[in-house]
Amino acid sequence: NYLYFIEKGILRYWTTTSHNDPDKEITFWFSFPGEFANSYFSLKQKEPSQINIQALTNCVIWKLAKQDLVDLYETSLNINKIARIVLEDALVRKITREIQLLGLSCEEIYKELMIKNKEFIQQIPLKYIASYIGVTPQTLSQIRKKTH
Repeated sequence: NYLYFIEKGILRYWTTTSHNDPDKEITFWFSFPGEFANSYFSLKQKEPSQINIQALTNCVIWKLAKQDLVDLYETSLNINKIARIVLEDALVRKITREIQLLGLSCEEIYKELMIKNKEFIQQIPLKYIASYIGVTPQTLSQIRKKTH
């Protein structure tokens, strides 16, 4: 029901694997300051979200109700332009993530995450980074030793 803007803080998007281990959390996305956050599918389809969003740090987050967003779309060309830019950016990030998963090693994914988000990555617990790149925390420790 809301669109959020992160002024300060880091969010983690996660879900569980219902078929093998319903208690296993899988991190598939992080959002950082200056980005919008929400479950876009849920916001658009008006259905309960299948994802969870967790604040990993203290956050300052601005909240906009969906109806207020709709009203802004109807009354402001500039808001429509901003929304298009934000959605284009989200799509590029999503496609980039899919390409990573299909073609890069876990070590390469970790290196890219470090390069793009170096100032924030130290604030994310290692178990969530490990889940994001698809390895165990022990394997991530080995990757970190090789890359540092």
